[in-house]
Order: sequence, then C-alpha cells, then structure tokens
Amino acid sequence: GGWRDSYADVMAAEGLTVLSIAVRGDDLSFLARVPDLRGLVLNAGEVRDLSAVQALARLETLTLNTPAKPKLPLDFGAFEALRVLRMYWNPGFESVFGRASLESLFVFSPPDADLSRYGGLPALRRLELSQGRKLVSTQGVGPLDFLGLYQQGGLAELRDLPDLHVLSIESAKQLEALD
Repeated sequence: GGWRDSYADVMAAEGLTVLSIAVRGDDLSFLARVPDLRGLVLNAGEVRDLSAVQALARLETLTLNTPAKPKLPLDFGAFEALRVLRMYWNPGFESVFGRASLESLFVFSPPDADLSRYGGLPALRRLELSQGRKLVSTQGVGPLDFLGLYQQGGLAELRDLPDLHVLSIESAKQLEALD
C-alpha cells in the first residue's frame, strides 16, 4: 500500500487523472507529483496537513476519509471545478458551504441540526448525510433531486422537506410519518 514515485510516471504515461490511495502517516507531499488530478479518494487517518490536497486545483471529484479532529484547514475555494465531494466532517472544512459548483455532497457526521448552510450551494442536486446531529429541519436547502438521511438521530421531528425527486432514509427508528 501507499505511494511509490513510479506511480506518477505510470499515471502520466497512461493519461490517468484519478487516484484512490490509502496513506499511512501524514505525508501527502507525493501529491505534488500528480498536479493534474481530476479525482482523488484519500484515505488518510493520520494526516494533519491538507495543503498538498488544496494544491490540486483541477479536482472535479474528491473523497476525504480524514480525521474529524484536530481541525484540518482546507479552502474549498481552491477547487473551482469541484462537482462531487464525499467527506468526513472536520471543523476546518467550513469553506465547503461557499463552493457553488458542488452538485453532489456526502457528509459523514455533519455538524448542524438543519440544512440552512447547504442552501448556499446553488448547483447542489444530491445531498447525503450520515450519522450527524439531531436533524430536525431541512429548511433552507434548495430543490434537490436526491436527499439521503442515514442513521440520523431526531428524524421523528423532521419538518420542512424541500422539493425532492427521491428521499432515502435508513435506520430511522423513531420515524413514523413525514408531513
């Protein structure tokens, strides 16, 4: 597992622009060898600095399986083409709510009890939240094609559903009805 410098040569020779990698430790400097990545799946439970990820300005899809703590600052404004994001929530990711190009967002352990901050994402069509706080309102989020709520507490009190094509709910033990 992990990175070898020869991988960058293979990726360039084959025109590969997506990388899925598990990293032990916290060194992400190897990402400088693949600056043209369009997609990255990063499994890095020990990482403490995401500046190497932020330098990948051409990313269109990004999956961040990184720690929830400590705070890992990442400026999502650097990713102008970012359309698809899957991530474990981290307090350093607040700027995601300004990434207007996002079309699909999956957040594990989202921080809010409502969806008002997601309303600032005008292109968002697919929103999935897993194991978050006690979600009580979807107010503020724009029309969505798909809303997924997985293992969310408090759905028995859920109100203000947005215009949807698909609502997916899993493991909602106390949910009896939706108005």
